[in-house]
Amino acid sequence: MELAKQYTPSISRRFGGFMQDSLPARVKSMNLTNQGKIWDIVWAIAQPFLKDKMKQRFRIHGNEFSTLYDVIDRSILPPMFAGNGPPLDPEEWKSHVISEDTAL
Repeated sequence: MELAKQYTPSISRRFGGFMQDSLPARVKSMNLTNQGKIWDIVWAIAQPFLKDKMKQRFRIHGNEFSTLYDVIDRSILPPMFAGNGPPLDPEEWKSHVISEDTAL
């Protein structure tokens, strides 16, 4: 909640501009799962500052993973998302990202 209090419209406009115009990567899809109730407030503040194209790329699934399967193949999702892929090991992922110069 403390973080949400700091998320002002000014910060939202800056973040939206960064994601749309300055991020050196192309955001094709942003899928949110298990988001908290505070997300509704954050999204209401951020949405007016996003272009329509970016708004359409945000998909909010909540706890309903069946809509996630429409976007991401179940065979690559870990069991924590009721997928059939290998389990996610946070430590293994962290060491992989740190060891690869090109990972980030």
